[in-house]
Amino acid sequence: MGNACAGKRDKMDKAGKYTSALAGYYKKQLSESYVSYKEDYREKYEDKMLTYRLNKSRTGAMGDDSYIQYISNQGSGTKFQEILMQFESQFPLRDLSIQEFERRVKKLVYHDEYIYVWQIVECFKTCPGFEDVENSTSLSLSLLTSDFLKRDYIDGSDSGNGQQQSSDQRHTNMSSSLFDRTSEQFATQKIYVPYLILLAILYCKGTPRARATKFYELCQLELTPHVCCLDDELKEHFRKILQLCTLFLTEQFQASYIALAAPEEARAETLEYSRDILFTLQPETLESMVADIFEDFLDQVFVTETRPSKDEFIGKLSNEFAKFLLPCYIRGIVIKKLIKSSSTAQ
Repeated sequence: MGNACAGKRDKMDKAGKYTSALAGYYKKQLSESYVSYKEDYREKYEDKMLTYRLNKSRTGAMGDDSYIQYISNQGSGTKFQEILMQFESQFPLRDLSIQEFERRVKKLVYHDEYIYVWQIVECFKTCPGFEDVENSTSLSLSLLTSDFLKRDYIDGSDSGNGQQQSSDQRHTNMSSSLFDRTSEQFATQKIYVPYLILLAILYCKGTPRARATKFYELCQLELTPHVCCLDDELKEHFRKILQLCTLFLTEQFQASYIALAAPEEARAETLEYSRDILFTLQPETLESMVADIFEDFLDQVFVTETRPSKDEFIGKLSNEFAKFLLPCYIRGIVIKKLIKSSSTAQ
């Protein structure tokens, strides 16, 4: 009788332990599902809020804080900004996620920081939207191998002399560079991987949080729990963002729309774009603005805190300051600075 009771107690104890373990397992699963759902919902909310603010900006409802609109004393209105946005919408990068872009780039890297042009072609020739990357005159190849993506390309000019170039000179330079893309020397040039990832942050598919997280990872290679406003990587990458949203874009626009696509009879009409204030921007002029714009960025994002935590930094760049990873907003900042400096000079 006693043995029978003991056996029943053992069975009940085992059943109790099993039930407790099962309850713990389901509780853990539900907790993980809730966290995942909460994170997914937050990213979708941030993405929709950013889209909402962009749409309000298009109508001018946001006034001086507009992401898209700018006013030029020279007569340039929003149409040039809209034209550039239409051009950006044709980038094959738009159909690729930031994660997928990074995965392809990092498949074949040179010492973790550089990738050869021929490797870029190999990585992307099977990617939807980049089927023409092997074509020396394609936009796909031009976007991924621009001189602005080379670490030693500082002033935006091959000669480094900082002299201004006329539109015709620029067209000649871009046309000649297209022929260089077929050479073996071009194929063995090295592109700086962090700059490629910055390009993906600006133009590939991704939520504001995905962009902010990847920007944090670029600025904090060791993934430290804090971001310092004095970090060299932060200033370097912010400076490169300014270049990619202005000089890089106008270079690509002129190469694709003027030097290549436009027939001679339409050339005069498309050259009108190059008279816009943004197209007159010179590398040395942008360089002179970097310190001021970067300081404004620090004042808004860091405020008085010199070392915000990782979560704070990503949170701010995912919400109210997500605009700093939007090309159209960055261009607006640069244009306002240009207009202000030109009016002061007058």
